[in-house]
Amino acid sequence: MIKQKVLRSYISRLKKIFKNVSEPGGGQGYRFSHGSRVMIYVRSFLKKYPEYFRRFKIDSDTAIIAALFHDIGKIKAISRNRIIDYNSRGNLDHHKIGSQIIRKILKGSSLSDEKINKISQIIQEQHGRAKKLPESILVSDCDILDNCGLLKLWRTITYAQYQKRGIERVWEYWEKEGFKKTKDELRLIRFPLIRRVAMKRLRRLNKVIKELKQEAEGKDL
Repeated sequence: MIKQKVLRSYISRLKKIFKNVSEPGGGQGYRFSHGSRVMIYVRSFLKKYPEYFRRFKIDSDTAIIAALFHDIGKIKAISRNRIIDYNSRGNLDHHKIGSQIIRKILKGSSLSDEKINKISQIIQEQHGRAKKLPESILVSDCDILDNCGLLKLWRTITYAQYQKRGIERVWEYWEKEGFKKTKDELRLIRFPLIRRVAMKRLRRLNKVIKELKQEAEGKDL
């Protein structure tokens, strides 16, 4: 796999790009931490299940780098006050924009043109089901996985704060649409072993939100 020194330099580059950037669902620094986690998931799955993923002939270097930078296009969604605008073209088309930006970031690196092209394609294929590369599927699955667990609760709380709503907004959203929406996203995961982890996270998240509601309403006594 990619050398740690090189990977650390890429992580540092992403951190600098999203420095002091906030967003409604996640707060300060979320976009950097999200990219880092998706990269960690990809690397962990490849390391933990080498025989399983070997059959798909996944290029670990391109998958790991693409995972880290898969949301790089969102730099075009940053407003003047350093907040990611979810309704902007930069956010809605971040996979298309990111596939071009990554070429500039990796230009002059030790990576071959073939690998850079592949990383660009993986980022491009992050949205929509027409994924030609197995690396694209792996990164997409890990991206969804990061939005199925307890960190989803944090995103919901920060968004409630952004809307100037109280804690009750957390379970109002979850009961009305949040659980169904997250479960539907989970069905898009293509690798069964990743889907199992996501399902476990979702069940735990659902339980925690129900317990949070009971405590907030004083009904847990």
